[in-house]
Order: sequence, then structure tokens, then C-alpha cells
Amino acid sequence: MVIYCLEQLFRSKDVTIVYDAEHEIEMVLPDRTKGLSFASSVEQLAKTPIISGHVWLLPKGTMLPEGLIFNVKDKDHPLLNVSRKMSVSEFTEKLLVLSGKMVAANISVEKGTGKLVQNAALQDQKSKRY
Repeated sequence: MVIYCLEQLFRSKDVTIVYDAEHEIEMVLPDRTKGLSFASSVEQLAKTPIISGHVWLLPKGTMLPEGLIFNVKDKDHPLLNVSRKMSVSEFTEKLLVLSGKMVAANISVEKGTGKLVQNAALQDQKSKRY
């Protein structure tokens, strides 16, 4: 199971984006050194105080949408990225599909401290995050 802490869908610095003049759109390029940061455990996530937000779990064995891949920065830090060149809108759509497969952990990481906070009444945050 991998863990993701969500504040926003993705930041432009998380992936390599270039402008494709021929098609007049921005494209996301594969880059093994970048990606959306996931963690191997909630405890690992909490060790990074710059990360905050609700914690979501990606159940073990979940199939990634075609075109997405995990590159492993180190054993505790998988990075989600594209395996092939795709438009920013296609990447966004695939992330939305993947988010539908994730499960709320009922935990948040407090901004600035890395403290894990149990959410007493986690409402349907999944439907409210976009």
C-alpha cells in the first residue's frame, strides 16, 4: 500500500511540462527524477514536515491507469509520473481516475509539524477536493 497526502492534484514542479508548439498544448514528459510524492507508510509521510493535508491510501495491487508509473526515488519514496509523453489534460484525467481508487485513511498530517491527526468525522472529502 502506498500513501499520498493531498492538498492539490499536482504542482507543475512535480512533473516536467513543455509546450508543444505543433499541437499548441502543454505536454507532460517522463522524468524518473520527478513525480508526485507518495510514501511507503503513514509514519514515513509524517517525517516530512513540509507535507500536509489528508492522507489517502492506494491499496496494494491497484492497477495504475495506462500511462502512469511509479519510479522509486528510494525504498520509502515512490514518485508517480508518466511513462510516456501526454497532454496535461490527459495526465489530469488519469490522476482523477487514480484518485477514485484511493481510500481515505481518516488521518491528516498537520502543516509545519508533521503531526498525525486523527479525523474524528471525515466527511466525504473525496468528493469535495476538486
